Amino acid sequence: MAVLGRAARIACRNCGRGRHYKPSTLRRVKSYEPATGTYLCRACRHQRRRSETTCPVCRQPFSHPARTRRIYCSMACRSTSTLRLRPPASNFNAFIWQRWVQSGQTIRAYAMTIGVGENVLRTVLANRLPMRRNYDRLRQHFGDELPASPTDTDRRIRQARAAYANLYPKPGTAAFAANRDKAGETMRGRPKTRDHIDKMVAARQARESYPPADLVEFSRSAPGRAIHSLVAYLHRTPQPTEAQAREWAKACADRLGEPVETVLRAWKRTLRRRGIVLRVPPAPKQGRAWTVPDSKAGTIRQLYGDRWTRQQIIEEGRQRDLRGAGGWSANYVDQTLSKARRRDTLQS
Repeated sequence: MAVLGRAARIACRNCGRGRHYKPSTLRRVKSYEPATGTYLCRACRHQRRRSETTCPVCRQPFSHPARTRRIYCSMACRSTSTLRLRPPASNFNAFIWQRWVQSGQTIRAYAMTIGVGENVLRTVLANRLPMRRNYDRLRQHFGDELPASPTDTDRRIRQARAAYANLYPKPGTAAFAANRDKAGETMRGRPKTRDHIDKMVAARQARESYPPADLVEFSRSAPGRAIHSLVAYLHRTPQPTEAQAREWAKACADRLGEPVETVLRAWKRTLRRRGIVLRVPPAPKQGRAWTVPDSKAGTIRQLYGDRWTRQQIIEEGRQRDLRGAGGWSANYVDQTLSKARRRDTLQS
């Protein structure tokens, strides 16, 4: 290092070129070695971080960052190397291959043209199947000209189902029985006696941590068991249709030995929260009648049952108002007759 006045000249230890620096700024010079008084200039540092490689297509050397692995010097050479491969054998892959060759574009440019990624196009050109979403994009671009082809998504689904089918032993086999016996042997503790169970239940009831007796009784009844079945159905199908709900109700009613209306009445409130409104008649009660004697609604229903027309019933209510006997309006007649028709429909 040569000192000229207040500035010091340090030379690059690679190319020999030097620069003048103040002694106070030497500590900020990158790759400076005080022992030898040398450093690496910017050009040499840049050259150290790059590597030289020869392109196998054009036979020209090119420079690239040392931390990345490069084979071809440009996208054109990379696409040309793909052209040297043999065309795909399947109709679908050969169709994409021919369209790409006819376009005269690079793989990246043609992938952008047809609306897929570069790696997707390389996968197809390498005679491999695309995913279902990529096949749909190609179908959207080419239309009916694109040949039909299975997708890699279907292959993965078949592979997963085949693996899952053989994952666990089948019921009735010796392996299934061995697994069941092994699971029973791993259960810890001893079986509790009836007296021990009764003491536990009594202690929970004393702490008010046990379900009330009426709740236990309801869960064991037909409506309670129907609700348990509905919870299991909704676990598999969270948003069923009305037709599906009625099929479930029929299967549940056959299993419980109850009428279908009993199951639907138990499910009505839960299904209504999911947007399914079931038209189910209410449960019959002892001494219940739709018509209350000596009431306005009962009188209107009785007149309607006697073949009176709507206008005649309205006129009768107006005459009663004039006599002070308590008549009715046309709106009240329409509401009462509408309710009567709906109830007749539910009962039929």
